[in-house]
Amino acid sequence: MVEATSGKVRVVWKTKKSEADRILGKRGRPLLDEMVEHMKQVANDREWPLKRIDVCYWQDVEISKWELIRLVMVFGGNPDMAPEYWESYLSESNEFGKRLGKAKKKAFIEKFGIGFEPA
Repeated sequence: MVEATSGKVRVVWKTKKSEADRILGKRGRPLLDEMVEHMKQVANDREWPLKRIDVCYWQDVEISKWELIRLVMVFGGNPDMAPEYWESYLSESNEFGKRLGKAKKKAFIEKFGIGFEPA
């Protein structure tokens, strides 16, 4: 039995909001909010033990100009379930991306990363 997401899932900013705004641009923050709500909804619908979503800065070490905001879904419960959550969420994430308009889709692909980790 998996402990389902209940109540409010915390969003923890591990980067400054101004840094996120710089990377994402004017359309990026509303998209970030949409993505966070989508993550919460998927976790709730599938009864995953989502504890929080971390908003993190990430920069590629080899391509210094490639910066993005990484949304990390942090789960409680059995850490062995993470690969199953990951595969399932990738499918949902692809569907989410397909529903976006052209400008948002470009930001979704270029400015965001998604990760999973145990609590």
